[in-house]
Amino acid sequence: MKPKYLIAIAAILALALVACVSVPKDKFFRIVYDPPAAPATGLKTTNYTLAVDRIKSIPLLRQTNIVYRNSIYQVDVYPFNRWEARPDTMVTDVLIQALKAGHVFSRVTELAHADQTDFVLKGWLKRFEQVNSPAGTYAEIRLELELDRSSDRSVVWAKTITQQQPVTENDVAGVAAAMGQALRDCASQAIKDISDATTR
Repeated sequence: MKPKYLIAIAAILALALVACVSVPKDKFFRIVYDPPAAPATGLKTTNYTLAVDRIKSIPLLRQTNIVYRNSIYQVDVYPFNRWEARPDTMVTDVLIQALKAGHVFSRVTELAHADQTDFVLKGWLKRFEQVNSPAGTYAEIRLELELDRSSDRSVVWAKTITQQQPVTENDVAGVAAAMGQALRDCASQAIKDISDATTR
């Protein structure tokens, strides 16, 4: 058989092999957040206005692949399991919804679309990951927040909030559910502290 026919046959076999190999599809997961119907007890209402800056994050969280950690020294990402949006974007959106539902401020807007407001909330997302430990798997969020007074740019309140939530279902959907609860806990803690800080 002539070499050119051998090359043609090899090419056809290669194409057939590629066609038979199924490429995994990306799976997308979301954080489900339903704002509470009524503010939590103990929150104080003010006439102040608030602008929320978009949450900043470490480089690893500026993409949608779900991050997991098997040890304190190494983190990795799932190649095909993704969030429906970047974690810093989801955290910003949930904070804005939670602050509006809390009614601590008379108006809550995103900083990019805000006029002059009394306060500005900014933050930095340090962790948004699945942690696999000998004691079990859990979702962990670490969020640094800072509330500034617009009139003199002074820091009224600042705190690093860390929340961990056990993963009760052995799949990525279970991780998403646990992450959602951890984020709700972060938002609740932030609103309580901000309410106290602005009504002293």
